[in-house]
Amino acid sequence: MLIRDILEESEKKFSEIKAVQWLKKKEICDRSYRELMENAKSVRKGLCEESFQGKHIALIGSSSVEWIEAYLGIITGQAVAVPLDAGLPVEDLIDLLNRSDAEALFLSPKIQTLSERILEKCPKLKKIWILQEEKIETNQKKVASVAELMTSGINGTDDFAAPDPEDIATIIFTSGTTGKSKGVMLTQRNLAENVKFVNYTAEPGTIVLSVLPIHHAFCLVMDWLKGFSFGATVCINDSLLHMVKNMGALGKAGAARGVDQALHLKVVHHIEETHSFFAHHVALFNFHVVEIDFAGAEHMPADFMQRVNLNAGLTGVDPPQGEGLFRIIRFRIARQHQHIWVLFRTGNKGFLSVDVNLAVFTRVSGGGTVVV
Repeated sequence: MLIRDILEESEKKFSEIKAVQWLKKKEICDRSYRELMENAKSVRKGLCEESFQGKHIALIGSSSVEWIEAYLGIITGQAVAVPLDAGLPVEDLIDLLNRSDAEALFLSPKIQTLSERILEKCPKLKKIWILQEEKIETNQKKVASVAELMTSGINGTDDFAAPDPEDIATIIFTSGTTGKSKGVMLTQRNLAENVKFVNYTAEPGTIVLSVLPIHHAFCLVMDWLKGFSFGATVCINDSLLHMVKNMGALGKAGAARGVDQALHLKVVHHIEETHSFFAHHVALFNFHVVEIDFAGAEHMPADFMQRVNLNAGLTGVDPPQGEGLFRIIRFRIARQHQHIWVLFRTGNKGFLSVDVNLAVFTRVSGGGTVVV
């Protein structure tokens, strides 16, 4: 089975379900599975019309529906997608474009001004498509909008045949933290089996907020491709600074069975268990809790906050909540003049808290230990 097979099956099963949602100023916009796949097919046929079979095609831009449609158009055909980090300096992007042998590029309109310099420094590039639906005004013959490529595909008669499972689907560059970035080649089979064998699912129309940058392998496979496989509505988070606002706005647009609500129930259960364990052992060592923080992508419900306070013996403590990863709790406990920060990160297999100076508290499902 290929990603193309998975997506075509989803189009049949979830045709009119919203595949993608995003905010445009204050307006909520969306694409259904039918619309998404029609656009991806138009991109793929456009690439076929322009003879990019077997070529490496890069994408540079933040998360957008145009980006994902271009990506799907590439990987469901017979070309190789090369997603790049839009936050890199232009010199680094030019280096990666050259090293990846990219012959075409999908570029965000936010950084369209880089096109002239990229074309000058990347002699193999034959075409740049700007990721916007409107036609663009430019004197550069090699620059056009993705809408023009899609029109070429709609009007054309040719289409790529399905790729072979062992064909390279994408090249993902490492971060380069410990040296020069390396391009990791992933086959069509690699992508499809990640989607097929990661065992989680949800009801069609479940809302999933995609937070990581879209060029990340985990984001692409687990948020987008896996989400599309079971009919999720993937919502684009345009900025970490706007996460709480976006969850509220995009969550209201979906059904009440949204993934944020399901996570609340799971988080409540885990955190209440953790508090019970934590409060018991803190008392053994004559500590008391003087401060508590919750970090989550959405504010916790008021009744949950009250239950947590009571279960942990924290009546009167008002836990502040910040933005960040769901299911992180931080306590400050005190004994005499000592103050210790303890971090809890909850997970399906248990909870881990670490204090670098004085204590380690660990709770694993089915038991627990405390080391001081």
